[in-house]
Amino acid sequence: TEIYTLSLHDALPIYSEKPFLFLDKNYVIQQVTPEAAMLLEKTSAELVNGHLFDLSPEPDLMRAIEKAKEAKFLKPFLSYPHLSVSLKPDPNGTLLFLERSELPQTT
Repeated sequence: TEIYTLSLHDALPIYSEKPFLFLDKNYVIQQVTPEAAMLLEKTSAELVNGHLFDLSPEPDLMRAIEKAKEAKFLKPFLSYPHLSVSLKPDPNGTLLFLERSELPQTT
């Protein structure tokens, strides 16, 4: 029997189909997909090693990250009202999956 150990770096490509940010336990952005950077209107280089607080997160989002809860938030960032975020806790931090929110139709 062989036992394989995957590092976080090995496991993250599994999620690469969805735009995401990976935060370490200090809320520092360690990895970002190009699609996530595009949704945040920034480059990957501007985001990596930056702090989540630079994105002006809503307090409820921060509480969910602190409690390591899976959750979904509409408008999690003041500066990006067009986004929603799904949180997935990870032993090494938190994955934030980004989606463009559907804008309400006006008649």
